[in-house]
Amino acid sequence: MVEDSTKSELNRKGDTRGLHPNSLANLKAGPGRPRNELSITHIAREMLSQVCPFDAEKRTWAQYLAYRLLSQSVDNITSLKELLERLEGKILTPIGVEGDTKVTFTIGKGYDNGSQTQSEPNK
Repeated sequence: MVEDSTKSELNRKGDTRGLHPNSLANLKAGPGRPRNELSITHIAREMLSQVCPFDAEKRTWAQYLAYRLLSQSVDNITSLKELLERLEGKILTPIGVEGDTKVTFTIGKGYDNGSQTQSEPNK
């Protein structure tokens, strides 16, 4: 009984830590994904500074891939669009209205200027 009264006193004071298995104090985030372990992105970033074995000029992967992207964008419009979006940012289409615009709001159903347009209910 003493244990129950202690819990209720804690609840009245607003201190509920540890009283429920799903309380914030008991819900701890796990360690998450280990950094830089078996990550394809991490391995690719490390390789960018290495010499590319497919390049006859022995450029790094970063230089070779940049060259290939630029070369490909000359003939391929999709590659050019991708390159420009990466270099200059994606172009947003502006949305605007020119001239006078009439906006009509309909509030309710079947009413026009406060008078009922549908059949009048029996009074």
